Amino acid sequence: MWTFSIGNDPLVIVNDAELGKELYRKNELTGRLSNYFFEVVNNEKRTDIVGADYGHTWEALRRVGHSAIQKYSGSEKLVLLASDCVDRTMKMVVEKEGLNKPFNPLPYIYQLFFNILSTSAFGRSYDMNDKEYKQLKYVMKDMLRENGIQFIILQFVPIMRYVFRDAANKQHKVVNEMIDMLSNKFTKHYVDYDESVCRDFCDALITAKNEALREGKESAPYLTDENLTLVVFDLFFAGTDTSQMTFQWLLLFLSYYPSVQRKLRQEIETQIGDRMPTHEDRNRCHYVMAFISETMRLRN
Repeated sequence: MWTFSIGNDPLVIVNDAELGKELYRKNELTGRLSNYFFEVVNNEKRTDIVGADYGHTWEALRRVGHSAIQKYSGSEKLVLLASDCVDRTMKMVVEKEGLNKPFNPLPYIYQLFFNILSTSAFGRSYDMNDKEYKQLKYVMKDMLRENGIQFIILQFVPIMRYVFRDAANKQHKVVNEMIDMLSNKFTKHYVDYDESVCRDFCDALITAKNEALREGKESAPYLTDENLTLVVFDLFFAGTDTSQMTFQWLLLFLSYYPSVQRKLRQEIETQIGDRMPTHEDRNRCHYVMAFISETMRLRN
């Protein structure tokens, strides 16, 4: 075991498996290092899951977020939604790029998964020129890439935040504007909310909050609208980039191994045919699921 520092943060390296197991059984080590980006996202009024330190708030939000995702992802509505997003994206590719010509798939892949998540989260999809789409995409992807070096400096040399005050203030402003937009979408769900109908992820979170309040659960005080708005933000932040990067690897392997592509096509035609795929098809399409699992293993 040895220690080194990056900026003001001490990092401990443990290379013994048994010692590692012992360390991770202690709650004191379940927290997170401070992160400049999530210091911008979180404040005294709101806390998310991805960037928050371990504690009652993090535990309550993680539990309710996981429950809401399970509730919504198991519904047939998600299957219909994903299929519709794929169809619209493929139509857009054909219209803009034509057939049998090389093109850059990355913008279309990103928008595909973004729309699946945005429709799942609050029932809204976007085209590439939409103002809200550009605003969300900038915070979750472009801002981090444009200001990567600056983020590292502000993270590990905090005093430089005074030197780059204008840039730091601009980043705070952009993030807060995006969170305000998500907050408006979340609170609007209360207007026509019906507990018997789960339209999207926001509805599932509101249901979980109401259940916690009715049953007097310990988690209830932490399920504020401000915190639940950031759970919606986490769905985008943690889901969009990871999903689209995995899909890029899938496309790469499909292109590199045409024989595998033919086997996948054959299994899909045999097991699914022309109908819409369902959750149950995962238990029938063994080669497809093995291909996805192996891609994710190699991607990591």
